[in-house]
Amino acid sequence: MSTVPDQAARLRALVEQATRNLPARADAAPAAPVAPPAAGGGTAQAAAARRCRVIAVASGKGGVGKTTIALNTALCLAAEGVETLLMDGDLGLGNADVLCGLAPGPHLGHVVDGSRTLDEVAVRIVPRMTLVPCGSGVAGLADLGEEARGRLLGALAELERRTTALVIDCGAGIGRGVLDLVSQADLALVVTTPEPTAIADAYALIKCAVGGEAGRGESGVGGVALVVNQAQDVREGRAVFARVKAVCDRFLALDLPLAGVILKDEAVGRAVRARRPLTLMSPGSRAACDVRDLSGFVMGRMRGGVVWRGGGEGLAQRLWRAVCGRAAERAREI
Repeated sequence: MSTVPDQAARLRALVEQATRNLPARADAAPAAPVAPPAAGGGTAQAAAARRCRVIAVASGKGGVGKTTIALNTALCLAAEGVETLLMDGDLGLGNADVLCGLAPGPHLGHVVDGSRTLDEVAVRIVPRMTLVPCGSGVAGLADLGEEARGRLLGALAELERRTTALVIDCGAGIGRGVLDLVSQADLALVVTTPEPTAIADAYALIKCAVGGEAGRGESGVGGVALVVNQAQDVREGRAVFARVKAVCDRFLALDLPLAGVILKDEAVGRAVRARRPLTLMSPGSRAACDVRDLSGFVMGRMRGGVVWRGGGEGLAQRLWRAVCGRAAERAREI
């Protein structure tokens, strides 16, 4: 995969000492390119996809710290020895690369239009953690032409083949692109803050993914958990969770778990302004410790097998079936 030495060197230096003695994975070499997935998916492709867990990080409202949580969770998983890939899934408005201090460069949109390969887009941030920037100007999955959609889904399938955990930083809101990713992920982390509007929007996202149009497919939602960010203290975070869980219990018959509470911390703002990941810039801060606890929740799900989806299909195959299913519904309506 390509690297950006001048821009990523300082990030790697922060973790070089901690990771120097970690054994390298034997299967970390880039896999050979794969063809765009067919609707049914192949046996070999499905077997490869079983190795990868897909974690979607989403929010009903913007400005709740979703990208910071996605980035630092991915870094924490990598620090635990998990080969992790962070994909900026905010199609058209991706900014995970900004938080890593990277200058604008090739992104997923160039893979979709065929001008770049996946290896030319991906950037190794630290050992075992790679970023695929999204950039701008990338249409939503359902809005792409058949050829471009095939390239995007083919890229997703390839990403899953070469990683153990694929963390997707989704866009905010309940748009079709967000719901596609959330409803087809193995585990969806829905981020909210104690603000009433953020709480309401988080529930709206969960409702649409679990009980709405996106949740009526064969796959449904693999698992949804709540993350309360910017809480004044643990008590406030748990109170927010209790409110959302009560509504989910009553109206969605969903036993919503709490993935983590991240306390308000000035270190987060300093890291964002410095364009450096929180867990690398201020690893001892309270928020960084909370994110590590969150990654522990994700690791527990991965080790327990809870986030495996039935049939062993990869994300690319599931998205393909979801899009094809909606196209068939529209054809019947006509």
